[in-house]
Amino acid sequence: MSDDNLSGHVAISSNESELHASLKDPKLINVTWFIGKRCNFDCSYCSSTTHDNFSPHIKLADALNFINNLDRHCSSAKKKFKLNYTGGEPFVHPHIIKILEHCSKKKNMYQQGLVTNGSLPLDVYQKAIKFLNNITISVHFEQTVTNIEKLIEKIIILNENKNIFLNVNVMALPGKFDQVERVIQKLSSNSVKFILKKIDPPNKEKLSYFYKGNTLKKDIQIIDNQSNLLDIKRKNKEFERKLIMERQNQYYNQQELVFFEKHLHDNEWPNLKLHFDAKKKILINSEKLKKNNLNKWKNWICFIGIESLYIEYDGSIYRGLCMQGDKLGNISDEINWPTEPYVCDLDYCVCAADMCTKKVKNKKYLNIFNE
Repeated sequence: MSDDNLSGHVAISSNESELHASLKDPKLINVTWFIGKRCNFDCSYCSSTTHDNFSPHIKLADALNFINNLDRHCSSAKKKFKLNYTGGEPFVHPHIIKILEHCSKKKNMYQQGLVTNGSLPLDVYQKAIKFLNNITISVHFEQTVTNIEKLIEKIIILNENKNIFLNVNVMALPGKFDQVERVIQKLSSNSVKFILKKIDPPNKEKLSYFYKGNTLKKDIQIIDNQSNLLDIKRKNKEFERKLIMERQNQYYNQQELVFFEKHLHDNEWPNLKLHFDAKKKILINSEKLKKNNLNKWKNWICFIGIESLYIEYDGSIYRGLCMQGDKLGNISDEINWPTEPYVCDLDYCVCAADMCTKKVKNKKYLNIFNE
């Protein structure tokens, strides 16, 4: 199907689960939890708003309080919840296993997942996946070839566990495409699901708060303590998203861009369901929509806050990763649970979790979904 036809969809829903993909009201809240900025990596394309090696960990008591609060809300709303942890590096948090275990015991917990750089010992992941339904491992190429090879072997072992869904984000770094190709060949030959990720390079010229190097990041800690850095992060989601493709074309050379086209369909699992006015449906991966500049739903009715929540590194709670609308509360306090969807005012949607949240061009298209 051509891209023109793909752009004719009038509604979108997640294909990650039966509940998400089929029901008009899936009775499911998909929570993305940025559980901390601390990370043991310092990738050149990852900004100060996303990681450092000195920010404080969230308190265990606050984390457990939020999980208990979420579970109570789901009981009263007759919903289940799906919780996905990201960062930073979630496994840097000293109590991450306790948090996973506590959450796994909640009666309304539907699924629990986590994104990691895969740098921890194998036995740590084997302990954690007892409480997980899915795990995403990102392969970053600003590390030694030996470490990458060890990581791939670790991934292959973890993929043998059929009790979890394992996906790999291959972060295609310019100048490293020989390694990238070897990695995706190894993953394919071992039946590992992966997505070849085109990096969204930050606009370092305009984003003065972008720093590589944890020592330099400490220079902006005063700003961060005043919560200004979080405000900047939120505002950045509202502008210059349309320039991402332009920056990517400068970030990658022509041969690397051709490589992406060649491997466009490699092992991409469909996480989205597009609904059309003619009642037809197409399963697709969100990366394909981004690659083809079709992730535009301005003025659509989006169910962020109803089917989703996003928690920032300081515990602030928002409707979605786009951080649109008013702040809903904090993990240490009560939450102002939304009751109505949100009309999107952004030019582009770039976060996979937000893209997977149900959205319709017009209320009349809600009848496209099965009851």
